[in-house]
Amino acid sequence: VNLLDASLTPSDSTIDSTLITMGCAASTPVVEKAPPEPLPTLASLQAVELLEGEPPLTSGEDNFTSNDQVQQLIFRNIQQSSKGSTFQLETYEDALFHKLQIHPSKPGLGVKKRLEDLVHMHYEGQLEQPLAFCSKNPSKGLNYFLIMSPKPLREGQQPMKKLEGPTFCPNVYPYARVEFDLQEQIGKVHLVGERAGDPPLYTIHQCNPKVWVVKRQKIGPCAAMEQVHGIAKLTCYRVAFGAGTDPVLMSLFNVCIDMFLQAAKTQRWNFCPAAQRRNVQSVDWEPLDAATATKLFGRRGP
Repeated sequence: VNLLDASLTPSDSTIDSTLITMGCAASTPVVEKAPPEPLPTLASLQAVELLEGEPPLTSGEDNFTSNDQVQQLIFRNIQQSSKGSTFQLETYEDALFHKLQIHPSKPGLGVKKRLEDLVHMHYEGQLEQPLAFCSKNPSKGLNYFLIMSPKPLREGQQPMKKLEGPTFCPNVYPYARVEFDLQEQIGKVHLVGERAGDPPLYTIHQCNPKVWVVKRQKIGPCAAMEQVHGIAKLTCYRVAFGAGTDPVLMSLFNVCIDMFLQAAKTQRWNFCPAAQRRNVQSVDWEPLDAATATKLFGRRGP
């Protein structure tokens, strides 16, 4: 019933007496939280293939993980500055994986940081040739993020109007929106072009305070991220990507998780399901000898 419609008469509408008893408003529907997410295992991570019509962020076979095995990697913060964090994706052999790095593009400005702390992913030594962008989306909320492409993903796609890229790539094109639903306690990833009402193509779940898992629609778990001790107290994640996953997209999910955790700390959000908060179990990573663990994570180990 439209209460602003002057054509209505009392006989045209019905009033639920429960809404006006003692002046109380209608109760807010209870939103069911996602059930506790079991800890992922390396064996549980599934292979992923692009769906028909799904645009890849990058082109070329070298931009995807192995077609037949889970890839165990390290997503490391290598530099912290006033402009933001620089991350890179590394192998256990202390080498860059596909030479992928994430670098601050445009730090947020003003009290509300309306320029959203833009970061971009690129190959080592190709700082001004972005593969993809990621940013906060504070106009929607501190639990919302955007993933963007430096080029149109389909013919006729227009660049974003309210977000301008860095000087070397001023036009950015929407690729996906990421929402960490605070009521359902689940991250939802919707790609541009999905029909209204479609379930998210990817979901992001917090298994315990340190472990996250990414699930692909109709496939199941395809990636796992675990926050661990890093060298010089810089943020570090051990990550596992299922066969065929796009390491650029998975790394951008990790960036969204990291930025969300910072917001959750300042806002005092308890996103992790209550039943899982005291769970300190880890993913079943390959065991590391002492020398390798020290080289990768410092004296404290992972």
